[in-house]
Amino acid sequence: DAVVQRFRPNLLVRSVDARAAPCEDDWVGRRLAIGEAIVRIDSRTVRCGMPARAQAWCGLEAQPAITRALVELCGRRLGVNVLVEREGQVRTGDALRLLAD
Repeated sequence: DAVVQRFRPNLLVRSVDARAAPCEDDWVGRRLAIGEAIVRIDSRTVRCGMPARAQAWCGLEAQPAITRALVELCGRRLGVNVLVEREGQVRTGDALRLLAD
């Protein structure tokens, strides 16, 4: 999917409810279990203008409106940064669980 290629996440979490609002902002400071790994959500990811540029490696043209949308809709923050607390294998389709602190 073009959006995934444009932003190049290390891990993509898809909600089972496609209409659900993004929830990762509420996860900062929380711990998540996914597969065998446990991660702590450290901070929100501040985005630069790179996703708006042409992405020749996957055939995407420049879309300057992306940068403007990131600023207007989410203060240039999209996604989260994590710290790995416990290494482990993560597989496509693994469920994600918020852990109690």
